[in-house]
Amino acid sequence: MREEFIIDGVCYVINFTKDHHLHFHADVHKSTKEVYKSDGFSFWDEPPERIWTTTSTGNAFKIKRKVLKFLENALRRYSPYYFTFSAIEKKRLPLYEKLARRIGKKYGYDLTQDYGSFRFTRCFS
Repeated sequence: MREEFIIDGVCYVINFTKDHHLHFHADVHKSTKEVYKSDGFSFWDEPPERIWTTTSTGNAFKIKRKVLKFLENALRRYSPYYFTFSAIEKKRLPLYEKLARRIGKKYGYDLTQDYGSFRFTRCFS
C-alpha cells in the first residue's frame, strides 16, 4: 500500500510494505520546493531521489495527520499481527516515542522499542 501527497510544495511518499514496515520520505524530484541542498563539494552529482529525514520540509501537523490516516487505513485493511517503523532523526526521537505509544494504545498493539526502532505486536487480551 503506497500513497503520495504534496504539502507546501514537498512531495511525500508513505508506504506500508509486504514485510509490515512503514516507510516515509520526501521525494526530491517530485517536489516543487527545494528539499535538498548540495554540500558544495559534490556539484557533479545528481541530488538523491528521496530524503529520509524530513525535518524542516513542511507543516508538521498536516504531515502527521496524513501519515496517521494512512496508517489507520493500512491497519484496517491488512490487520497485521505486527508492524514496524524506524526513526532516524535523533532530534525527533521523543516525538516519535510519544506517537508510538499513542498508536499502540489506540489500535491494540504492544510496543517494543530499541532506540529508534519501534515494533508493534497485536495484543491478545
